[in-house]
Amino acid sequence: MRLWVDDRKLIDTWGDNAVKDDAGSIALQAGKKVKIVMEARGGRVAKLAWASPGQKKQIIPKTRLSLPDGSAEGLQADYFEGRDLRAKKLSRTEAKVEFDWSQRGPFALESRDRSFELLIDLPSGTYTADWINPKTGATDKSQNFSHAGGGRSLGSPIFSEDVALRIKRQ
Repeated sequence: MRLWVDDRKLIDTWGDNAVKDDAGSIALQAGKKVKIVMEARGGRVAKLAWASPGQKKQIIPKTRLSLPDGSAEGLQADYFEGRDLRAKKLSRTEAKVEFDWSQRGPFALESRDRSFELLIDLPSGTYTADWINPKTGATDKSQNFSHAGGGRSLGSPIFSEDVALRIKRQ
C-alpha cells in the first residue's frame, strides 16, 4: 500500500503483505481540497479513513471526496493489471475506499482457460506434486517424480480461475 496526500508520501508498505492498519499523519486545512493518490495491490483489504482529535476514525465519506475536475463527488479510480501495473484496465468513480480484495480484485473474473509452467528449486528426493482446485478441494493433476536436486519445472493443469500446488516429499 502506498498513499500520497498533497504529493506527500504518508504510507509506503508496498512489499509488506501483513494484515494491519497502516497510518500516516498530515495537517489539513478545513475547506481546502488536496490531491490523494492511493496504490494498493490485489489480495488486500483497502480502506481510506480519517480521524482528528475531535472525531473517531471513519471511512472518508463521498461528500468529502471529489473528482480531479471537481465535477462530482467520489474518487477517480484507475485500475491496472500486470506485475508492473502499467496496463490500465478500468477507470471508474468510487464513492469511498472500503474494499476487501482478499478473495478477488476489482475486475470481473474472466472465464478463460490457461495453464503455466512453474520452475522451483527442490532438494534431491522423491516427491508428489498435486495441483488442487481451491474452490472444490479436488486434485486436478498429480505427479510423482524423483529429483536429483536443483531446478524442476512443473506444468499446471488447464484451469479457468485459480489453481494451487501442494508438494510432498516422500
